[in-house]
Amino acid sequence: MRRQGILVLALVGLTASLASCGGDEDAAVSPTPLGSTPTVQVASPTVAPARTVSPAPVYDGSLRAGVWAAIEASHGCVDVLDRAGLEWPAVVNDCLPDGYISYLTDGPDHEDDLWWWKLAGLGWVVDDALRFSHEGLPWPERPELSNAGEIAYVQADGDVWLMSADGSDKRFLSGLPEPHGTIVQLDWSPQGDMLALSTFRPSTVVLVDSQGEIVREIDNAMWASWSGDGTRLTYLSDIQEQYAVVSGVPMVLDLASGEARPVADRLDQAQDSLQWSPVAPLLLYARTPAIHLVDLSGGEPVERVVLEGSQEGWYLRPNWSPDGQSFSVLFRDISDGVRDYYQVYSLAGERLPTQFSDKGGCGRSSGHEDWQTDWTPDGRYFLYHVQCPDADFASGIWAADVLENRERRILSLKGASISISPDGRYFAFAVGGRPLLVWVADIDGGNPALIAEGTLPAWRPSPP
Repeated sequence: MRRQGILVLALVGLTASLASCGGDEDAAVSPTPLGSTPTVQVASPTVAPARTVSPAPVYDGSLRAGVWAAIEASHGCVDVLDRAGLEWPAVVNDCLPDGYISYLTDGPDHEDDLWWWKLAGLGWVVDDALRFSHEGLPWPERPELSNAGEIAYVQADGDVWLMSADGSDKRFLSGLPEPHGTIVQLDWSPQGDMLALSTFRPSTVVLVDSQGEIVREIDNAMWASWSGDGTRLTYLSDIQEQYAVVSGVPMVLDLASGEARPVADRLDQAQDSLQWSPVAPLLLYARTPAIHLVDLSGGEPVERVVLEGSQEGWYLRPNWSPDGQSFSVLFRDISDGVRDYYQVYSLAGERLPTQFSDKGGCGRSSGHEDWQTDWTPDGRYFLYHVQCPDADFASGIWAADVLENRERRILSLKGASISISPDGRYFAFAVGGRPLLVWVADIDGGNPALIAEGTLPAWRPSPP
């Protein structure tokens, strides 16, 4: 009897559970006496009405990526935004004036019932504020640059090309044998007779002559740098990558004998590669938190610390001045938050009365170009780039006057990979996007001209 009572309670509980099962109101279980078969009543399924799919909007304007467009706004100027659309945009260029002509690199994007285009090196502008101007490169034409030497650069397909500084006479220089990694650096020898190419994944340093013939390949190596007399090369060897951090052993190669030897312990950051003095057998490099100098004048490397870091800050990215008597460096101050400053020091570690702000720590383009400085041949200025995503006052290319300890933005384009002409009158730079673009400008930022689709411009040290 006890077992039968338990069975009755179980059946009653099951019936109640089915009747109150939370969710399907169209299916119900009718209570029935014990021993009878329950009757389940299921409602007919409800058919949802067919959805109407709106066709995707189609752009029917006159613009397209790869042409030039002029600003023509109803209020005389237009704001440039960091993204297409009106939802939480950041103004990256305030009130770009009517008549300003820019190259379109991306678009059209349809956001918030409006069409948008990306202006090279600037940001996004609504289609209604643009009109077609013209097409073709280079533009504006600068024929005076035809006598300013040659620029090597990397095209989108990964091949290295050479062109006149005005963008004319483009010709193929070198294509690396497969498989090869992405080219991440071009570096001319001081005499301009050889070009060092560094690739990543796989990592290789390849030396080619001025005709594009491969002279030497160094496997598992990156970030080549020439000695001032062009007889030796330093690079990082035994490349290892972990969690996107690349490390390597600093090596020096004697090009005549082919002998290579290590000159310092492994560096944990690839961007801390060694930099040759332009006038002496000396090398500078950063090993957090300090700046180290390696003296090779006696044959065997002799190393000493030039700048000591501390718990309040450390030093990054040293770069020699043209006379080899001083160097620029980035100092990261963490004593109260994080602030970055460009400073200049003598080889004795004495700071010159200069300090330039990195505009909130956003002077980055990624990789080897982060916080890079490029000196003019007279040693008075160095250029650096700032790429803040949402700060109109900061983004662009800046010039630091070491003599007068002042700085100014000379271009609002978000450029990197700066290369200064041998005579110091011009500089080339790359602007990111789709596609990558090579520009030239006067050394004060004036008269910028787009001369090629590509990246990593490297001005040949002396005209051929």
